Amino acid sequence: MRKKFIAVAIVLLVAAFIFTGCGGGTNQGGTNGNNNKPAVAQLIVTVKDDAGNTLSGAIVSLNSENEKSTDSSGKVIFDSLKPGDYEVKAEKEGYEPASDDVTLKEGDKQTLNLVLKREAEQIEEAKKFSDLKSYKAIVEFTSNDDNDNGKIVLIQDNYGKEKHITIYGKDGKVQFELYVVGDKAKMRSGNEKWTEIPSTAAEGLTGSTLGFAEGMMNNTVSYFNEAAEGKNERYSVKRVGSETVNGYPTYKYRLIAEGRTGENKGSVVGDIWIIRKGPYKDYTTRMILKYSDASGVKTTFIANLVDIGKNMQITLP
Repeated sequence: MRKKFIAVAIVLLVAAFIFTGCGGGTNQGGTNGNNNKPAVAQLIVTVKDDAGNTLSGAIVSLNSENEKSTDSSGKVIFDSLKPGDYEVKAEKEGYEPASDDVTLKEGDKQTLNLVLKREAEQIEEAKKFSDLKSYKAIVEFTSNDDNDNGKIVLIQDNYGKEKHITIYGKDGKVQFELYVVGDKAKMRSGNEKWTEIPSTAAEGLTGSTLGFAEGMMNNTVSYFNEAAEGKNERYSVKRVGSETVNGYPTYKYRLIAEGRTGENKGSVVGDIWIIRKGPYKDYTTRMILKYSDASGVKTTFIANLVDIGKNMQITLP
């Protein structure tokens, strides 16, 4: 009888041990005794700029990992976090990063606000087109005077020793075309036959239109650099955004009149997009300028620089 009692007691002890070890009696190892779920916490992060505006697209990370992007309301939610200490960091292009430390406990639902300050605006000097080995420039004129409407396409390689220039009229038809390759050149007007000419005479044949277009491009770069350095009393320059233009990541700048050029002070003269990174950093890829002459003709000048550094393979027709 005694042996039978001892055997039953041992069985009951073993069963109790197994039940307790499986978490049936107490909450162990970070679990909830009611539902066996891990003990977790939640963190809601809101990112704003120093003016109080929420910032979407900011990258928020916990301990330099577990990255998420803020939504349209500037928020990001981290669920199912283990209790512990976290470094929370927020970053966004054009802003200085910000971080803060939080300690989360089991069942916590914490909120955190991070404020990003704009980076100090540093405007680099724009580089001149003459420094480029090759590019394609598409220059367009539109105005309230039909005589000033037209387009020029300039393809250049080998630092200008090879060129293909096409001038279009207001009707979109080719008016003039010119090839220059080394010491040889060919030209034609409209659909006429090609005529071979000395390369020394080729530059003058494009007339005032090409000269004016190139002059506008070069002068705009000069105006931009002088305004950025505060050396131009006629214009000032301001960064107004960043975007991808013509396939290049750019900063967009605004050229603003200072009331000494006939325009009202504060009026927008034009916008300039300058490549902000990569092998062609600081070159202009687009410019849009608006101006008027003494006769009241208002013209919009648009220039796009593309295919920078590409092998243009220019050959005589």
